[in-house]
Amino acid sequence: MQSKAHTGATIGSCSDDDVCVPLICDLCKAEIPQSAAQTFEGADYTAHFCGLGCMETWKRNHPAKDSQPSV
Repeated sequence: MQSKAHTGATIGSCSDDDVCVPLICDLCKAEIPQSAAQTFEGADYTAHFCGLGCMETWKRNHPAKDSQPSV
């Protein structure tokens, strides 16, 4: 019998590296498995999000540098 998370999802074996090391959502700080993370790759960083809602909120609060008018 496989282990289940409180949400009912199957917990993977730690022989699978992407399920053993959780990431942290850059907006709400929730722990998420690497296999389920949404990512946004900027020029100098990669941000991880638990879902599209957090990613869209983060993008609204962090406009791309090249989209801002230069003075």
